[in-house]
Amino acid sequence: MSGTRPSRAHIVAALTSAVLLLLIFGGYYDYKPGRGARFHPRIDLSQPQVLSQIHSKPESTNQLVPQAQIGSDIDLGHCSPTILPFADTQTSSELSNDVIPNIVHYVWLLNGHGDFSVDFKLFISAYSAWLYFRPDTIYVHTDASAEQWEKAETSGNEATRWMLSIPNVVHHWIKPPKYTLSCREIKRIEHVSDFVRTQQLYHYGGIYMDADVLPLRDVRKLRESGFSNIVGIEDPGKINNGFMMSKPRSALMSILMSEQHRVFDNEWLTHSVELLSTIAYRLQAVPGEVMILGVKAFAPSSWRVDAVEALFNPHDDTETSIPKEGKDELPKIPIGSQDTIDYWVHRNWEGRAEWEIDYSSSYVIHAFDGMAESYWPERVNFEYVMARQSNLARAVYPAIKHAVDAGIIDRKPKAKVI
Repeated sequence: MSGTRPSRAHIVAALTSAVLLLLIFGGYYDYKPGRGARFHPRIDLSQPQVLSQIHSKPESTNQLVPQAQIGSDIDLGHCSPTILPFADTQTSSELSNDVIPNIVHYVWLLNGHGDFSVDFKLFISAYSAWLYFRPDTIYVHTDASAEQWEKAETSGNEATRWMLSIPNVVHHWIKPPKYTLSCREIKRIEHVSDFVRTQQLYHYGGIYMDADVLPLRDVRKLRESGFSNIVGIEDPGKINNGFMMSKPRSALMSILMSEQHRVFDNEWLTHSVELLSTIAYRLQAVPGEVMILGVKAFAPSSWRVDAVEALFNPHDDTETSIPKEGKDELPKIPIGSQDTIDYWVHRNWEGRAEWEIDYSSSYVIHAFDGMAESYWPERVNFEYVMARQSNLARAVYPAIKHAVDAGIIDRKPKAKVI
């Protein structure tokens, strides 16, 4: 055998061939001291259970197809940690022509329950969204079957039947994820929702809302602002992930969808508020990518005990009453300089209770409730709202009164008009 040493050209060719083989067979090695090398296969983009839609632009948001979420079919016994590649984003021309779609997304999972059932909280949110946003569609992403949905339309509790009678509310079946692509089990149903909402916003764009987010006015001007994503700050300075607006296939949602699988640790905030805040604050320097609004816009309340009590606590010494037509409506958002000055000058209104909070600078209220004896869902009911003895009740009263007048709610308030 020859003892000739390989030339530099031969070495380079061999290394290049090895790299190409790794790319072709779909994987990579990483090395950590004390652990050795570990092979990570790339995600198989041909597997419909994993990434069936990641690189495809939906043809329409009018009718969504049943959808398995990323991680829903992972077998933990044969799971190898993988990296979710950043998904395709819109081109510059697409971004300049598009507005944020006027569709609303909720995630409502059965969590072991046999029937599809919602509470009054979700009804308030969905009806307010329909009334103020006038969305093309309100999607409920759920693991409830079409049969369970249809049964709930006729046999569900009051709130469920009211909810499903709202125009444009549509069932969208999804298969929830069980594990992340880093092979971590997703243990809490709230965390499952975090993954589902990101994937839906990436695919279809629109407005995502938690069930305890209560719309107060239209967000059309925000949707048409040209930004690819619109989010808001919550106390104490983090980005709220309970109300997000996005164009389809935005860079922010692409990054968030990938990074959630990498950082998830079953802690409450790591993969959600903390990660979203890091990404959004980083990307706000990118022209047109993300608008970050102040705390009053989407989260004028908070998890703090004093804020929860100020929002929910009823003031029993205040007389139960029904305001005259239009008296309880928020002032319209100004569209010109003089309108803006008038908006400021007339910021106080007559007849305001001493305890009443001014929500005229808010689009929605994220009604956090972290109390030991929670208000949601037992203590906030139809009678609570119609009594108008709390800030939350006065904020959502116009929408619920509208639902009564429209025949969606088949009850009548018992109070005198003032």
